[in-house]
Amino acid sequence: MIKICDLIIKDEKAIYIGLENALFNVTIYDKEKLIAMGRIVGDGATVFHIIDVAVHTAYQKQGLGKLVMDHIMSYIEENSFKGTYVNLISETPANYLYEKYGFKYVREDTPAMFIEY
Repeated sequence: MIKICDLIIKDEKAIYIGLENALFNVTIYDKEKLIAMGRIVGDGATVFHIIDVAVHTAYQKQGLGKLVMDHIMSYIEENSFKGTYVNLISETPANYLYEKYGFKYVREDTPAMFIEY
C-alpha cells in the first residue's frame, strides 16, 4: 500500500470494516484512481466525527477538499438535531478550511475542533 496523503496507514482489513461501518463516505475519483475522500462516524444523531478527509497530493489546491466537506456538511445538516455535536481533529493548513464551515477549536493548544447545533 502506498502512502499518498498524510493519513495514518491502517491494516487493510480494518480499512474495509471501517469504511463499511461509517455513517457516510465521500469519494472522488479520476477515472479509476481515488483522489479525494472523507467520512463521518458516530451515532447518526447526537455525535458525528469527521475523519479521513484527504486529497491526493497531485490533486491538492483544486477545491476537492472543499467539495468533500460540502458533501459531509450537507449530510450532517440534514441529519442533525438541536444539541448535535460534530467534531474533528485538524492540522494546519486544513484548519483554515474547517473554520470556513464554522468549526472552532476546543482549546487553542489542541487540534480538536467542533460545532454544536
